[in-house]
Amino acid sequence: MSDSAEKKSSFAQDFERRLDELITWAVANSPNQFAPLTGKDFSDARDKLRKIAIDGGDPFRRRQAAEPEPSEGGAQYVNVTPTPWP
Repeated sequence: MSDSAEKKSSFAQDFERRLDELITWAVANSPNQFAPLTGKDFSDARDKLRKIAIDGGDPFRRRQAAEPEPSEGGAQYVNVTPTPWP
């Protein structure tokens, strides 16, 4: 395994361990006694965070980097201002 792949794997494992610790703490210290948190409450977040940890970054940044530069025929200007509320 290459050094960068080994680092990514190590990071993902450490991230998963720390996330498990955080979820365990949150379940144990849930302030709402009538509807306490469970491990299932974190399943969607766990899946999304696992994908980010394994991929090693922000999916938005990767998508943005995939667009061609202006010198390569890409857009000269990209409007990022949100549309005003009607």
